Amino acid sequence: MKRYFLSITFLIAIISVCSGQENDTWDKWEWLIGEWQGEGSGQPGQGEGTFSFSFSLDDKVLIRKSHSEYPAEENKPERIHDDKTSPD
Repeated sequence: MKRYFLSITFLIAIISVCSGQENDTWDKWEWLIGEWQGEGSGQPGQGEGTFSFSFSLDDKVLIRKSHSEYPAEENKPERIHDDKTSPD
C-alpha cells in the first residue's frame, strides 16, 4: 500500500511540474514575425524567394512558409517551390 501511495504521489508531482513549465510567450522570436525577401546570387541557383513567419493556433505555434522561383536553365524548365503548412 505504501508503494502504491508513493507512486501516485510521484505521478501527481510530475504532472504538476510539467504543466507549470508551459511557456506561452514567444517574446524571443518576435523579431522574426513578418515576410522576408531572399537576396544574393551565386552558383548554383540564381533564384529568388520569400519566406514568412507567423503565429497560429492562438499564438501557440510559429508557422514558416516559403516561396522560391528558379529560372529556366539549359535543360531544365523554370521551377517554383512552395512549402506551406496550411492552404491559402
